[in-house]
Amino acid sequence: MKIRTIEVPEKILAWQNAIGKSTAEEMANLYAEDAVLIPTFDNIMKGRKMIEGYFKKFLDKKNMKCRITDSQTIMLDSQYNVSNGYYVFSFDDAEEPGEKEAVFARFTYVLNPQGEIITHHSSEEPDDVD
Repeated sequence: MKIRTIEVPEKILAWQNAIGKSTAEEMANLYAEDAVLIPTFDNIMKGRKMIEGYFKKFLDKKNMKCRITDSQTIMLDSQYNVSNGYYVFSFDDAEEPGEKEAVFARFTYVLNPQGEIITHHSSEEPDDVD
């Protein structure tokens, strides 16, 4: 199997840049019709409609932003991309006006040859990890 490291795919950068600026439907449209999303604090989502429902809840935080802090993407023979790394979400703290909250998380994305997200796993970074 031939594997090569590449830059972060445009679709994942689009996902990062869309957080807090796009609707749930626009976020879901970054995924393939039969995609799977494995979020940190919810059940596994299968299919674009379920993923859209997830984003309706996820995007309810004020001034949410996402920034990829570290990543590695490999391209497999078949033109599938697998990206792993870390990102941080920031948003207004609901309990303390004027304060920001940050959530550090890790991710895995798998993109098909058409550049659609077919699998996305995200999990909050445990407190005891360096």
